Amino acid sequence: MEKFAMEKIRNVALFGHNDAGKTSLAEAVLFNAGVLKRLGRVDEGNTASDFDPDEQKRGISVNTTPLTFAWKGYKINLLDTPGFADFIGEVISTLRVIDGAVFVISAVAGVEVQTELIWKMADEYGYPRIVFVNKMDRENASFQRCLEQLSDLYGSKVVPFQLPIGEEHQFRGVVDLISNKAYVYGEGGKPEETEIPADMADAVLEAREKVIEGAAEASDELMERYLEGEELADEEVISALLAGVSRGSLVPVLCGSATRNIAVDLLSTAIINTLPSPAR
Repeated sequence: MEKFAMEKIRNVALFGHNDAGKTSLAEAVLFNAGVLKRLGRVDEGNTASDFDPDEQKRGISVNTTPLTFAWKGYKINLLDTPGFADFIGEVISTLRVIDGAVFVISAVAGVEVQTELIWKMADEYGYPRIVFVNKMDRENASFQRCLEQLSDLYGSKVVPFQLPIGEEHQFRGVVDLISNKAYVYGEGGKPEETEIPADMADAVLEAREKVIEGAAEASDELMERYLEGEELADEEVISALLAGVSRGSLVPVLCGSATRNIAVDLLSTAIINTLPSPAR
């Protein structure tokens, strides 16, 4: 078994309300990493995470399931937690053993009660976190609605790191606001880098400004220069953003579709780039 230095390890849990898609997301993550040969489905009872007969019968997670995979030279220990309030004990136990969190919310339902409850618990531990807006391909999905709800609840530290390309049945990829690149996904979750759609140019420009403001808020030096109207270098912005997320002063918001495996690879990369190792 390959050995990893402490700095190359991430201990992370998936949190969120029931039916946000945590188990499907874990399945896609494992598939992209080559751990699985095919994507299982919760409704078919053949996912790696929900292997317990009771979970397969109910179609929900009952236990916290530990999953391990390698991604770009890092080892990620991922814990898939239940979303029903009945199993909150599993969540509480998980909060004691992780270093960072991924909150999964439905692009249709938005932030739900269980998510808010676990968010407050994670605050008590001071965990840095990422938000993944899942189910962007579903009817009535809205990234902007979810982003506004998150901002209303948690303030200016919530910063979009991506914008969706299309929504509902037209959802096909994302614009990465950090790299300023667009990715469109084909069958099996294969990404193709492409030009940012022309009709998104204004929205991307506005969102990137929020990203730069977020970076400035994470660094006193950058904030001073930003307020003076000085243009910040991309490398400075990225460095400040990553440091801000690791400290918990920024919460990046990503989006995708777990069942169609769209932008799930970018989430795995965000975990290794922004969430801390046990050695922090």
